[in-house]
Parts: sequence; structure tokens; C-alpha cells
Amino acid sequence: MTEEDKTKLTVPSIDELMSSSEPLQSLDIDAGEGKGFTVQYRAMS
Repeated sequence: MTEEDKTKLTVPSIDELMSSSEPLQSLDIDAGEGKGFTVQYRAMS
């Protein structure tokens, strides 16, 4: 098995991510001093 094959097995395509039935979740990260960011992700089952 090549490195490329391993990558194909573990990384879902963007189409799979967008068509997933899992709900979109967001995570707010506060870095202090008024800085922060929000991560939105979809859990893959």
C-alpha cells in the first residue's frame, strides 16, 4: 500500500463532507484579549 492509498482511505472528499447527514457543528475558541475564532465542522460517522 502506498502513501497515496493511505491518504485516499482516511480523507473524505469535499463532496462526502458536504453531503453528510451529520449536523454542522460550531466551536467557539476564545484566545483572550478580544481575539478568538469559530470552527465549523461536521462529524463523520
